[in-house]
Amino acid sequence: MGNTLVLRKATTKTKRTQLLPLHPKLKAVLGETGLPSSGYLFPGRGGQGPITRQACDAALRKASHAWACEATAPTATGVPGRLG
Repeated sequence: MGNTLVLRKATTKTKRTQLLPLHPKLKAVLGETGLPSSGYLFPGRGGQGPITRQACDAALRKASHAWACEATAPTATGVPGRLG
């Protein structure tokens, strides 16, 4: 992993390639996660392209709904959303 994150011009608003320096702590965390060395971080169906924004939106809504249900469920303290 290098010291910069490259945003290709095709994906930027200004249509210019952007080079963003990575903070050493972020680089260390990313190095520990086992990210793929090639391809897409979030591949779409079939793995030939990236996940669509619609699929990303659906996944985020599903996760936030599950989290909201968990946060409002009674806990060991008897207070919704308060753990332990």
